[in-house]
Amino acid sequence: DWRAQMTCSKMQGILTLGEAKWNEVLAYRDTASWAEQMIIDSATDWHRTSQNIQFIGYLVGYTDAEMDAMFVASKDIVA
Repeated sequence: DWRAQMTCSKMQGILTLGEAKWNEVLAYRDTASWAEQMIIDSATDWHRTSQNIQFIGYLVGYTDAEMDAMFVASKDIVA
């Protein structure tokens, strides 16, 4: 499965999401459970098929295709 091969660093992911989308994640974090806060804070390497990263995609309202595109675009960012 090609999705299982898709990875990026947390910094690449955040920069690709952009300030507005990452601020949505951070706004949710302020009201999240401790476990959800740990998911947001601790994901250092982002793996496309990770449930933690799927959770972040859910928070920003991304479809599977948008998440795929985000991972593809993240490879152009040197972080």
